[in-house]
Amino acid sequence: MQDMLLPALRSALESASLLERGATLLAGVSGGADSVALLYALAVLRQEAGYRLCAAHVNHGLRGSRSDEDAAFVQALCQELDIPLLLRRAGLSGKMESPGMEDLARRARRALLLDAMGEVQADAVLLAHHQ
Repeated sequence: MQDMLLPALRSALESASLLERGATLLAGVSGGADSVALLYALAVLRQEAGYRLCAAHVNHGLRGSRSDEDAAFVQALCQELDIPLLLRRAGLSGKMESPGMEDLARRARRALLLDAMGEVQADAVLLAHHQ
């Protein structure tokens, strides 16, 4: 998979003029496989390109202790990779299955990631989605 992911990511970053020394990239990391793979790939490319890499994790609080476990996992991963992490809480209440909650969570996540982007003065927020 690394043989396909790294060239594709490198190409996308080059096309967006983000694969350069002096750029600051913010990776949104949920703790799922897609965002973890993106973070690892960005960490590898950081070594050759020299950009500044930060990460942000939004804890929606909608899955009880599992939400906190995801945040702890992302925190440990970022520490291992020497990537500064911004942890954010969405402050939502209810369950993910509640009507309209997915849209509400998406909007909250977007606002918190944009805020984090401003905090670290990132040139871009990078997200990984399998769809």
